Amino acid sequence: NNGMDEAVKEAVKSGKAFIGICLGMQLLFEKGFEFGEHAGLGLIAGEVVKFNEANFDKPLKIPHIGWNALEFKQNSPLNLGLKELEYLYFVHSYHVVCDDKFALAKTTYGYEFTSAVWHENIFGFQPHPEKSHEAGLKILENFARL
Repeated sequence: NNGMDEAVKEAVKSGKAFIGICLGMQLLFEKGFEFGEHAGLGLIAGEVVKFNEANFDKPLKIPHIGWNALEFKQNSPLNLGLKELEYLYFVHSYHVVCDDKFALAKTTYGYEFTSAVWHENIFGFQPHPEKSHEAGLKILENFARL
């Protein structure tokens, strides 16, 4: 209602590096289904869906809370100096479904899902780098250098 969505779109359109964290990553996509169906910013093609517990190979708690591995699928400016597999801190019940070309990293919790994205100057992380010790701080340091 206050035009913040247009401000975000203008910032992205300017070409400056942009990062969305947790819900901020989810809002980058076309739509989400938390508390009904809602439009996202539409900056990346895809949608945000609740974990489907029927697809879990064993019972797991929702929300997904705690440390889990990100397996980087691409080399980007944000994962410079990091290993292919890094542990970051998660707190979420919904995850992104998008084309693999946007998947910077994937994580397994019941099944594999996209946990970090990269499209042009847009980055998104489902986990919280700011709560993720050295690996998370490295991601934020790399972002600050862009």
